[in-house]
Amino acid sequence: MKVGLDIGYSAVKLCYGSGKHPAQLTLPVGTALLSNMATGLTGKAVSSGYEVMLQDERWVAGVRLDEIPDYERIMDSTYPRTPEYLALARAAFSAVGCTTIDSLVVA
Repeated sequence: MKVGLDIGYSAVKLCYGSGKHPAQLTLPVGTALLSNMATGLTGKAVSSGYEVMLQDERWVAGVRLDEIPDYERIMDSTYPRTPEYLALARAAFSAVGCTTIDSLVVA
């Protein structure tokens, strides 16, 4: 499996596959601690995104921004060093759905 990953300020873009025609996927950039998410009548925190673990804390990532209360986007050079960025990377790997990546290119 080969993966191309671009975690940007406005979207996460992925190309992945093992053949000549990779699949493409775009995820929203919303991330939050699961404990900070509001729950609806169903008790579910969000309807989109992926649940990931970071340092023994549950996060949701790849979430639509309108699902996160009081969301503040990080728009500076520290972004790649934030837990939000790592959560988005892990969400992207979850979206790919494989356990082994042979080649990863990050833009």
